[in-house]
Amino acid sequence: MPEGPPTEKITATATTFNTVYQDVVQNNGIGFDDPVLGAARRNTVQLAVDYIDSITNEAGICDILFEVSELDGGGFLSAAGTFFDSLPSPRFSNGHAFRHITTGVDSAPGWPDIFVVVDFGWNWNTGSGTPSPLQVDLLSVMIHELTHGLGILSLSNEWGQDPWIPGVFTHWDKFLETGNGNDLWDDVTALFVGQSSWLTGQDDGVVFVGPNAVAAFGEPAPIYAPWPWQEGSSMSHFDLGITGGAVMEPSIASGVMKREYTLVEVGALRDIGYTSAPALAEADFLTSSYTVGEGDGVAKQRLYEQLVHRVFRCVRPMFVSEAEAEDVTQDALLKVLTSLDRYRPRPESRFVSWVLAIAVNTARRRFRRKRPLRPRSRSGDCISCS
Repeated sequence: MPEGPPTEKITATATTFNTVYQDVVQNNGIGFDDPVLGAARRNTVQLAVDYIDSITNEAGICDILFEVSELDGGGFLSAAGTFFDSLPSPRFSNGHAFRHITTGVDSAPGWPDIFVVVDFGWNWNTGSGTPSPLQVDLLSVMIHELTHGLGILSLSNEWGQDPWIPGVFTHWDKFLETGNGNDLWDDVTALFVGQSSWLTGQDDGVVFVGPNAVAAFGEPAPIYAPWPWQEGSSMSHFDLGITGGAVMEPSIASGVMKREYTLVEVGALRDIGYTSAPALAEADFLTSSYTVGEGDGVAKQRLYEQLVHRVFRCVRPMFVSEAEAEDVTQDALLKVLTSLDRYRPRPESRFVSWVLAIAVNTARRRFRRKRPLRPRSRSGDCISCS
């Protein structure tokens, strides 16, 4: 680690985290060394580290450097990353943090595994309390940024090349393809085999196809790939709102907390190599039956996360307004979650078919109450839209 021994050593359940705060090392009185808020901010980092460790469950070491804090409040809330070896190339790599955490081997002694900078010019909520409507939740942002350091990020620019270490891409990149099923990088050579336009969603979007993430989500999970390209955000996050609020979405609003990974995010961590993360069986709705206890809120939340995107995609073509399709999605899922005791498995019908039939019927009832805004298309009016 640079600039002396760790400022703090966080021994979590599995991984040991050595953390250096340059604010504290320099005794600069700002950010993590703020005389009033500094200790609470460092404690918030510990909460984030403890949570991440409870999911990755690896017995290695991670050296984290928090660079001198910014105070302008005019750019990113925070930024983080990890270092990568330049050779051999081309290849896929998760970076130094992954290797140190999963094997205990320090690829570059004297260098941090993860580097982070935070802009404390924003109005932050520290600790585990609920943020006010005007505060950004520091705990949510720290989980997000440190997860980038774990390897949930793309090294690609808008042309499909790595501008920093040519030929080196992440295992996250390896699992990206277009919505039409076209590869972006060759799985073996790590060479870019796609088209630059595909990186901004011009081939039915970009999706993550890691098997554990797909099992959790029910289908390839949409990736944030806007047009025009957004440096620092494109390809390194799940798309906005795919599961009702993933930690690894590209932005977070004031007053919002995203402090726990969704199932698809845990699946993605397993896919890129964190194999001690909780294993996810194939999503329950791909089977012919599903049972959940009347008061089992955790199971219902999991079921909601598994179904929300599938239901939305089914009803979206039936409405001009995206907001109305979202309302119908929520209404349909409420009916599903309150009607589970009436579901009867049948050999010829999957559970998801029952769910989508409820979704279509909910949309039809909406049409009966008002004049349809758009004629129903075949894809939006049949169960095959799954």
